[in-house]
Amino acid sequence: MDIMDNHKLIVPLKAGETKIIYYVKNEELYDIILCVQCQTKQKVPKKGIVIKPIISRELNSRCQVALVDMQTCKDGEFKCILNYQDHLTKFIQLRPLKSKTSEEVAHHLLNIFLIFCAPNILHSDNGREFVNKVISELCSMWDGVKIVHGKPRHNQTQGSIERANQDFQNILRAMMEDNNTTKWSEALQFVQFVKNTTYHQGIKQTPYEAMFGTKAQRGLLTSSLPREQIEKLPTEEELEQILQSITPQTDPENKGSDDNEVEEESNGKSDDNLDNQANNDEDKLSEKSDDKNQNELLNINERKENTIKNRALALNGLQTQASVMLRSSNQKFPPAQVGDTVRVSVPDIDRGRMDYQNILAVVMDVDNDFYKLGTKYGIISQLYTRNQFAVCKEKLISLNDVLSDKTMSLRQVSTAASKSGGQGYARCNCKKKCNTKKCNCKNGGILCNSKCHDSLPCCNK
Repeated sequence: MDIMDNHKLIVPLKAGETKIIYYVKNEELYDIILCVQCQTKQKVPKKGIVIKPIISRELNSRCQVALVDMQTCKDGEFKCILNYQDHLTKFIQLRPLKSKTSEEVAHHLLNIFLIFCAPNILHSDNGREFVNKVISELCSMWDGVKIVHGKPRHNQTQGSIERANQDFQNILRAMMEDNNTTKWSEALQFVQFVKNTTYHQGIKQTPYEAMFGTKAQRGLLTSSLPREQIEKLPTEEELEQILQSITPQTDPENKGSDDNEVEEESNGKSDDNLDNQANNDEDKLSEKSDDKNQNELLNINERKENTIKNRALALNGLQTQASVMLRSSNQKFPPAQVGDTVRVSVPDIDRGRMDYQNILAVVMDVDNDFYKLGTKYGIISQLYTRNQFAVCKEKLISLNDVLSDKTMSLRQVSTAASKSGGQGYARCNCKKKCNTKKCNCKNGGILCNSKCHDSLPCCNK
């Protein structure tokens, strides 16, 4: 087709067709399909892959704490649930809370530490400032305790306790339904026991076995007695009678004849012989006592060996689970190389309404699976993991394009790339109508928005 002085190659038209389809050259394909605007509009794959699983090799090396908000179904004064989990054994402890203050959280954690000792790392997803306050409260209550907090808001390291939260909430919901009650604070200890005695696929055993080296005992229900006999036991004497009834007994006739023989022989013995017999009896009692102590020592050693064995099994299970997760992640998202162009998703709170969903960056360095990214406007201050960005097929930015002498946050980079000024919203949280300069929005010359104070009266709208 000739258009003015230009010649265009088109698909041959058939009879009656009017739609013209043009052919393009290879060098024109990039500008049509892989333009920069298209890359900034595409979605970044959702999070969920594993980059570097955490492996805890011993008890209390890392413990996780999470708060579950129960304000919509509060039980009297209790409004929250604290879930504390050891990362190796998966053993959880649940506590009802009246508030989310760091003082109350620290008080309950202190009770746990005084029984199970303090962990090396205390990990929470409630924010770095909150964890710092909790640790400060703990240090003031317990002189000498040293705890390191983990990285907050890092979903990869919170997956274990988040799954535990879902599990115990399902158990609690079913228990409340079965008992027709809303007193969830009274059921937490039962829920805790059920969760800790349930088989865990990751550690290949129950959390109770990994913690204590033995199966959980449920009183007579774990004994060899039939259930119908257990239900008919009102007193301890009847229990002893049943236990004796299932114990093998000697023949009464032989036993009687032996007693008669012993009695006749004793009648013919002298006082010296009786003294010797008494000494022999004392020696036998001493031997029995020694045997009993030795058996108890053997039981303690056996329990200790079982605990070590179970925790080694838990560690092996976590390592196997981690390798499977890593293999699956590497197949879906292979590692990025230095010089690759990547798309980084910008959260809504960090960008304006007319800004793109992503920014383009280039991989500058890789250190222990953490990526250092650079943009045309500066180097991003935080490090990224592989699941926080998507690799572009084409290299749209080179290392020479990076402004390496400037470090910026993701919001600052988004603002620098924006044509409309970037994110300009603020939240004042005022409760007195926002009619003075104490209101951050009014002081900054902007109107309050729906995220400031919900439906409270406001004079700055």
